Amino acid sequence: MASLRIEPLAVDDRGDLQSYLQLREYPKSVFAEPDFLKKLTLDAFDQTFEAIFQHQELEALLARDDDKVVGFALFQYHEVESITREKQTVFVDLSCRDQEVFNLLLSRASEMARAKGDPYLVYHTYETQFYERKWAKDFGMQPELLRTYMSVKKGDTVERHPDYILRKAQSHELLFIMKVVSQHSPAYIPANRPVDRKKIQEWFVQAYARLQVTDKKKVPLVLERRSTGDLMGYMILQPQRIFGDKGPVGMYTYDIAIGPNGAGLGLSRYLAEGSKELMEKMGGGFLYGDVSPENRLALSATLALGSKIDSRRWGFKL
Repeated sequence: MASLRIEPLAVDDRGDLQSYLQLREYPKSVFAEPDFLKKLTLDAFDQTFEAIFQHQELEALLARDDDKVVGFALFQYHEVESITREKQTVFVDLSCRDQEVFNLLLSRASEMARAKGDPYLVYHTYETQFYERKWAKDFGMQPELLRTYMSVKKGDTVERHPDYILRKAQSHELLFIMKVVSQHSPAYIPANRPVDRKKIQEWFVQAYARLQVTDKKKVPLVLERRSTGDLMGYMILQPQRIFGDKGPVGMYTYDIAIGPNGAGLGLSRYLAEGSKELMEKMGGGFLYGDVSPENRLALSATLALGSKIDSRRWGFKL
């Protein structure tokens, strides 16, 4: 009779795990085909297998049906959520045969994370992972963030407005950004996380006090109305390659907001078009960002402007 069990990963499991990672199915992302994700996983396995047993914050589990590996989970304790600053246990990798194995792996990981004192368990799915999304929901996980994307190709035309221009911010304009972020920063709180909104506002203002217009990793831009010189909104972009230095070129939308002068005028379109123009000048790539599903206005505006959902982050309160 088959015996389904969950075991801590052991050094002797290297060959079995490598075979499992070779044969398992890999999801499809707009940023990466399954074969690319497979290569990334196998390369990481070759380079870091021994490190799993040396890193105090890393944990790995195998699911076996008799002697056959039917599931694998790698997770890290004490990751700090970037907005709420709560500690959480995050799955680095999780794959399994079916929902029964999924539930067993998540139940064991939940017990271990709770014992470590982390209040949340976090898991990511691509939109192509229909079954995994259903399993996460059935387990009781709730969507916290949606990763949206827009593809820009070299030569793409963009919509320009004669009176609004997106440009690099000047030093004296950082005060405008700080004033706006102090008001809208709670919109970035991941869904289903009850937190002190005033603390979130204070943390954002403190972080933005260190923002520099010369920063190449966080580039502040402002939307200006030419006819009046008024600042209508801003965005902060992070140019980077997706999946480290191996993936496609992209710009992550670290922050985006319309200020009080631009409220209700539909100006988010020109923030988006301005960022598309920058991406086109860089030779094309992806514009992407994370949106809380509770921020329905931002999500609907993002999708209306042509973005699509590539993946979602799930959270489970321990």
